[in-house]
Amino acid sequence: MEDDMLPRITDVPSKKRHEFLMRKLRLCSVVFDLSVLVAYRRSNKSLTEFKQSGGPYEELTKTMVRAGDKNDTLEELMDYVPTLESLPEDAVSEVKNMVRANIFRAFPSPTAHVPEKEKETDNKLYGPGDKRPLVEGAWVHLLYVYEFLQRIVDAGLLRDDHIEESFVENLFNITMNADDSREACFVANLLPSFWENFPQKRPMIWTTVRRNLSRFVSSRHRHIPSAVTDLLRFASERIRELPLPLKDGHKLFIQQILIPLHKTHAYPDYSLTLNVSMLDFLNKDCELANMMFEGILSGDPIPPTSELCLLDELKSLMNSARLEKITKSNAQLLFKRIAKGLTGSDVDVAKIALDILSWDRFIEFAKLHKNVSLPVIIPALQNAGKHCIGDESVQVLAAEVRNRFYNVERYADRQVEGTSSDNKRRRI
Repeated sequence: MEDDMLPRITDVPSKKRHEFLMRKLRLCSVVFDLSVLVAYRRSNKSLTEFKQSGGPYEELTKTMVRAGDKNDTLEELMDYVPTLESLPEDAVSEVKNMVRANIFRAFPSPTAHVPEKEKETDNKLYGPGDKRPLVEGAWVHLLYVYEFLQRIVDAGLLRDDHIEESFVENLFNITMNADDSREACFVANLLPSFWENFPQKRPMIWTTVRRNLSRFVSSRHRHIPSAVTDLLRFASERIRELPLPLKDGHKLFIQQILIPLHKTHAYPDYSLTLNVSMLDFLNKDCELANMMFEGILSGDPIPPTSELCLLDELKSLMNSARLEKITKSNAQLLFKRIAKGLTGSDVDVAKIALDILSWDRFIEFAKLHKNVSLPVIIPALQNAGKHCIGDESVQVLAAEVRNRFYNVERYADRQVEGTSSDNKRRRI
């Protein structure tokens, strides 16, 4: 870079500051090869050791100087933003060009820049589905570029008509494609800023978020656990702002996005945030409960780790739902899912199933649907813990809960007897 020949923007006369701003934005738009810097960082060697090992020392030092100069310029641009009252159109264009050049890039493959010996070590430390953070060359500058963009947006220096759909889509696609969770976090921080500052673009932003979540649901998308979480957290904030009555499109979001997200192998990674989104909708409209329970409880079996999260979520949904409105068919699905957890081999799943069964609110719910609850739950309680090898605590807890459900059974019998007596008296 030639930044060492340029004075700081604030050090030149006011009439020349726009010219120097443009020049520095163009300088920061230059993207150069940082692979030697990546190799050096992965080597964990000092500069002297790197030179002695035969590494490209001269190329490395030149790259370090260029990278340092670019970062200094980016920092200067960040500090200059608060002094701006507006941005001329040509400066807006240069800002977007600089952001595009640095952020919208081809992402490295999972083994990029990794020497063979390190790949062997990584294979032992990381499973085939795990993601390891890469030392990507672009990371030298990305922090500064994202922070600059954040400040530009928050300062209100960009208008709705400055932001094209492709710019928003490419930016937010990064949440699902970036290798490093830090970058997904940067984009997540930008989402609310874009929403607040570009109100005309809100439908487009929501569509982009929805599209990204949909792509994740419909494909075996490699992902960072925090990426889906960040998008769901943003969605929850928007759900709370929705006016009533909810539109059909919002209900489709539940059916096509939120419910299918319960069926992925990554569900435990984002289950807590997904639960919040479901609750936000349910608190808006309690009539959604049946659609939610039917969608979540139907479908293919899920692994024990997901079952644990699912039972937790079901309890929270039941706590917010009007249980008297739950249909008989959905109640039956719910009882069967809890019974399945009781009779499985996973101790933690069995214990949370027992926790739900001992919950006073659930027992009252079981009374409402005694004809379908008791035939499912009592046999499950009798068999609870038999497959939990080496842990008898489940059987002990199940015996305590079973006594409570025997009371429910006796309550049901008394109701039947009372009904029979009333019928006899009427006949007499």
